[in-house]
This record gives sequence, C-alpha cells and structure tokens, in this order.
Amino acid sequence: MSTSTSTSEQHDLPQNLLKRHAGSSIEDFRKHYIEQHGKIAIPWFLANGVTYYAQIHGPMRWASETARQKYAGSIKLEEWDAAAEVDLASVDKGHDFYSKVILPDERKLFLTDARGHLQVVDAGSVVGDRVEFIVHGKALVEYEEWKKVWDGHEA
Repeated sequence: MSTSTSTSEQHDLPQNLLKRHAGSSIEDFRKHYIEQHGKIAIPWFLANGVTYYAQIHGPMRWASETARQKYAGSIKLEEWDAAAEVDLASVDKGHDFYSKVILPDERKLFLTDARGHLQVVDAGSVVGDRVEFIVHGKALVEYEEWKKVWDGHEA
C-alpha cells in the first residue's frame, strides 16, 4: 500500500471530510478504514471507472492559508477524522453492492452513512497521512476477497 505525507501531491478531486462512529477510537477507526472499508470499495469503484481513490488520515491540517481562510467560518478541521479523494459522481452502477455490502460497513465505521454527513472541500484543501488505493485505474492493494463478493453481486 502506498502512503505519503507529501503536501505537494495534488489531485483534482474534491476532498470528502468524514467523521468516525461515536465510541470508536481513532486507532480502531483508522485500522478499519484502511484494512477493510477501503478494500471493500475497490471493486465497486473500478467497475465504475474510478481512476483514483485515496484516504487522508489525521491529524489533518489545511494545505494552505487560503484553504484555512476559505473554510474558517464553517469547518473546524479538528472535528474531522479523515478525508476521501474519489470521484463519487462517476459511480452509477452496482447500487445493490453499495446498499448490501458497503453501506452496512459505513454504518459501523462512520458517524452516519458517509453521504449523510460528509463535508466536501476543494481539491488539495487538506493534507495528512495519505493512503492510496487506486492510482491510474489500478488497485495498489490486494482486494481479492471483495472482488469475489462484487462478482457474486454482478452475476
């Protein structure tokens, strides 16, 4: 798995800020998000043509003074636990897989369903520990278990 804390990496994708489920420690949240949830989403994302997917873990900070000023009145970054960089607008098939596999895992991991509470900020607004799962349309991590689940839903 590729991890990077480089602030020079820029992607033209909005960043989706996310909060962990109440009662989950930061360590447990991070482990589950990286080792399970990130992998569950890979076959679904790839089938929908997603070419880049990364998670950014805290402590997150504003990438620039401009970003900090833009969101200063509406977002307290310390209240958010991670960010995802992925083009969710391109995801239009496999809704059954999402509702039966991904959504139940989101409900264990996040404060609410991700789409129910996420806050979108501009591309490159936040930085932290970056974990990349898909780059140039190719998975960087093993996800065979979840590919089999995806294939079963597609059949």
